[in-house]
Amino acid sequence: MLENELVKQRALSEYGPWKISFCIICMNRLYHLKETLLKNLTNNTGYPGLEVLLLDYNSGDDMEQWVKNNLSDYIERGALVYYKTFDPSEFNHSHAKNMAFKLASGDIVCNINADNFTGNRFVYYIDEVFRTNKKVFMRPLRLHPGVAGVVCVNKADFLHVGGFDERMSVYGWEDVDFRNRLRLAGVEEWKIREKFYLDAIDHEEKYDRRKLLSRIKAAYVSEADPVNAFTTKVLILFEDYRFKYGTVINNKRKGGQFEYLFDLEEIYWTEGYWKKDGRDLKLLDEARDVVYDATVYDDRNIRLPDNNTGSVLLYHVANEYVLNMISYFEMDYRNRTIMINNMESKVVAVNNGRFGQGSVFKNFNYEVKIDMG
Repeated sequence: MLENELVKQRALSEYGPWKISFCIICMNRLYHLKETLLKNLTNNTGYPGLEVLLLDYNSGDDMEQWVKNNLSDYIERGALVYYKTFDPSEFNHSHAKNMAFKLASGDIVCNINADNFTGNRFVYYIDEVFRTNKKVFMRPLRLHPGVAGVVCVNKADFLHVGGFDERMSVYGWEDVDFRNRLRLAGVEEWKIREKFYLDAIDHEEKYDRRKLLSRIKAAYVSEADPVNAFTTKVLILFEDYRFKYGTVINNKRKGGQFEYLFDLEEIYWTEGYWKKDGRDLKLLDEARDVVYDATVYDDRNIRLPDNNTGSVLLYHVANEYVLNMISYFEMDYRNRTIMINNMESKVVAVNNGRFGQGSVFKNFNYEVKIDMG
């Protein structure tokens, strides 16, 4: 289907009466903004009720100066609004989106990631969809990689479901959970099928591997279970002296149909605190109030008590690829569990009415602080 068949040409006075906000959140990804932002601005000119909102989420790069040098014209014309917060020390996906959506003046708010291209006249397409479908949210088909985070929704519906669940602070599943709760609230899904609205910079930095790995002091894995060859014990020691321990299932090795590549046999990790005990370790299981003695062998490997076999030998992980897999699974499973629990409990609203909080400054005016409380 041709683009001009999707977006009817009408007099500008016939668009609206709503305002549409493109919300772009960015932390230390100026190199992506340099490729996408100006193109997205020029590809959506002419729509009378468009706001493009850029939230600088305490970036440590030169984003602010670049915006000043290259986009001041757009800010002066009101085509671009620049907000900056100095509060976050690290990127929180859900909180950042909530802050941007709350700041937006649009009746319809859209998340556009910093690495996304909207395509030509995307805002007009959104107008067409919401003109004929009042109670919907827009999202891409799964077939288009790199744009899964694109979502357009009535701001009133966003507020009704309490925004994105801020317990899901790291990458993964926060968008799916948000869409699930919108459906539970009676908001129907509209899938964006047109490829020219679904383009993104091709890169592997969907999440910050260095940040994930920096949280981990050490990781240990057992050999595959002799009976269930698709299960492996995993122990993660974090830099903040917390630990997680559980049995990871490799569903591909297990065979049959599966939704996720890896699962946790116990559903929930055994969690608590660890500390050095001479050359050995002690693990305090918070839920059971039990201390496990972990014996260190060869200055690297660990033997832990095990209810089934008496003890289990865990090997220190030095391979970076395996460490990446473990750190990603821990992050992914955390958010996935929240999403599944919300869905099974039919939770519509989250965050207890407190989300997107913090302080921001608008268009380089650092004399007026805006409190998002």
